[in-house]
Amino acid sequence: MLITGIANFFIPRNWIKNVNLGGSEAIPVVIPMFFENSGELNKLNLSKASESKKIERLFELTLQKYPDPKNRQNTLAPIFLWRLPNDLSKIDDLNNRKKIFIQIMTPLILEQNFTILKDRARLELLEKKLTSDLSNTEKNWLIGIAKYYKIVDNKKINPAVTTLLIRELRTKLDVIPVALAIAQSALETGWGTSRFAIFGNALFGQRTWDSKQGMRPLRRDPDKQHSVRTFGKLSESVADYSHNLNSSPYYKDFRSERAKLRTNNAPNTSWGFLLTQHLAHYSEDEGHYIKTIQDIMLDNQLSHLENLTLSSNPE
Repeated sequence: MLITGIANFFIPRNWIKNVNLGGSEAIPVVIPMFFENSGELNKLNLSKASESKKIERLFELTLQKYPDPKNRQNTLAPIFLWRLPNDLSKIDDLNNRKKIFIQIMTPLILEQNFTILKDRARLELLEKKLTSDLSNTEKNWLIGIAKYYKIVDNKKINPAVTTLLIRELRTKLDVIPVALAIAQSALETGWGTSRFAIFGNALFGQRTWDSKQGMRPLRRDPDKQHSVRTFGKLSESVADYSHNLNSSPYYKDFRSERAKLRTNNAPNTSWGFLLTQHLAHYSEDEGHYIKTIQDIMLDNQLSHLENLTLSSNPE
């Protein structure tokens, strides 16, 4: 069943439509049009299978397979789920649960990185110009991006566009390693089974001190006032996580090291692991947190996800 009126939730592509998997709590997804008439989607709509089983079948239909280090296929179909299947925690086979979680998360992270890379490409073009040669439209775009990444105060009127501002933007306007993002999300959500993830689309444990924007942790210390921020859809959580690492002063060392790695053939399969060393502020137990993230990346061979890209045209 096609759903109208929601086509622009993601980066518009004229060959993408929205399809509902059916069921009492239907999961809308974005799926390439060239899979629409496969005939299998109708069977999927009528199926009484669990949400997780339907999603597994959807990935099979679109030829999206769990990335195996021995499998050199590196293109994924752009499928973006709005939320996680509510029965993910009921899957007893941990490896299968991990597989589904990785299949759901990888396109979301790749799409966020794609959005960042588009802005970065525009920035690099403008960087080649003298600041005095920039048009008002170009200056306004740079100022808007600079405010978004907290380089310029939002309240500042007519800030100057300088070479220093553009250089700082280059450091902040960059992608997040896919393997790192999935490892952090896996730890924060228990591979997609936490109530924050299921009911709040919270994939990375971002905190908020506005109770209207989050869910209260059940075991929160009496002297703490934070909540876990919730989101309308999974992609919003990914975008907020990316923005946090790219703008917060706590992750300045992370961004500096990422910029250094860029001069040494990064992104590559190892850069996510190397950057974990600069996430000390992501957890109160920094040493244990970093070691756990690294173990997740190694145990699940996540580094190979760095080679994946989203398909942009019908096969």
